[in-house]
Amino acid sequence: MATAMVMPKWGMTMQEGTVGAWLKSEGDTVEKGEEIVEIESDKAVHLVEAPASGVLARILVAAGDTVAVATPIAVITDEGEEVPADLLIPIADAGSPPASDPTPPSPSPSPAQPTRSPRQGGRVPATPAAKRMAREHGIDLATVAASGPDGLVRVEDIQEAIAAMTRATGPVTRVAFHCRGCRLQGRLYLPESRFDENADDTSRLPGVVIALGYTYTQDLLVPEMARQLAAEDRAVLIFDYRGFGKSEGDSQVVRPWDQVEDVRAAVSFLLGRDEVDADRVAVLGISMGGSHAVTVAAIDPRVAAAVAISAAGDAARLMRVWRGEEEWTEWLAKIDSDRIARAQGRPAETVDAWEIIRPDPDSRGFLDQLYTDYPDLACRLSLETAAAMLGYSPEDHAAGIEERPVLLVHGADDRLVPPSESQALQEAIGDSAQLELIPDVAHFDWANPADSRYQQIVATVSDWLGKVFPT
Repeated sequence: MATAMVMPKWGMTMQEGTVGAWLKSEGDTVEKGEEIVEIESDKAVHLVEAPASGVLARILVAAGDTVAVATPIAVITDEGEEVPADLLIPIADAGSPPASDPTPPSPSPSPAQPTRSPRQGGRVPATPAAKRMAREHGIDLATVAASGPDGLVRVEDIQEAIAAMTRATGPVTRVAFHCRGCRLQGRLYLPESRFDENADDTSRLPGVVIALGYTYTQDLLVPEMARQLAAEDRAVLIFDYRGFGKSEGDSQVVRPWDQVEDVRAAVSFLLGRDEVDADRVAVLGISMGGSHAVTVAAIDPRVAAAVAISAAGDAARLMRVWRGEEEWTEWLAKIDSDRIARAQGRPAETVDAWEIIRPDPDSRGFLDQLYTDYPDLACRLSLETAAAMLGYSPEDHAAGIEERPVLLVHGADDRLVPPSESQALQEAIGDSAQLELIPDVAHFDWANPADSRYQQIVATVSDWLGKVFPT
């Protein structure tokens, strides 16, 4: 039975959405619940799941097109089923050729997809070694094509599934890697030109790992940046830190040094990709992720360059910006009391994430609107987060970058993370650091990809990377 996939709606104010990228092509088999398309709203990007299993018989809205919520964007059918004519009407509405012949071409199964029918629950027969390998790599046995007798999953089948996880199937590929036993989820963006029908360019690309900001997820702000940077012949990786978004881990604490480890694991993953030139990998960080970019570059010689947008040189100093002397003393006492409580086996106290780092009034207004539209992004964190931040000072390590190039970008009107933070980092890094102060930009002013200030910052970063890693 044919199923229409429609433009979803998130938040009360969303009226339309833009298709960022299709992760599947027409004719590919899909499973219900499988993420198959990126949808962009004005503040976030989400991976949207297939509403049914079958064949992605027709894509009605192309990448880059914007349509109203509830508009059909694709049709999923059973194998061999024709697409009903009434479900093809949106093609004409979206500006594509009229659907005079509603019958789609006979789809050929994607070589990367299992050709067996999906299992309908119950125990999946597998060898002990296959079970162990699947568990280590976070693979659901029910999704693996079995080659053994009577549907037995063997080690070779798991190895093929692992290989498929790291095989780029298009300009946007879902990927996963591990850090300290946690499976981290991300997306790899490659130039669309590499997937043109006649493309034959197999040269290795400069790589960029994007390190997210405080409580960010990979759906917020960065996918459009990743897409634009990848369009200039780069391999760009975005991912969720431990405990955030789609990644495993403790969701109630932000430990900066743990996130630094996550970024280094992301660098390792990118270095292992066939598409990437291991001598040309950069880390690009935003806000706290910018602090991580500096730290990772300082302690990891594999990183050839770093970009830090609105970064802090010292997290304790950042926590103090909007606290007076008396408030700061009370805050430190509260952190110490929580340390004692945790040492005694009592649960950690949790607070709103933005009580730990207090926003300025303009930033608070942006966050309030963001959480109104996307309430799932709001979170509470334990006071262990604050304790961990007291010991995180990227500027203390910055001299380790030595002669490798660093770009520091900061809004001149940023009151959440003052420009003096990037200035302190520049001084700590030395002559290899370049500081670009952008006039009339506060901390979140550039967060809308349609805003000219966002475009200015991305252009600044892309131009700089082009000089550091010339093609």
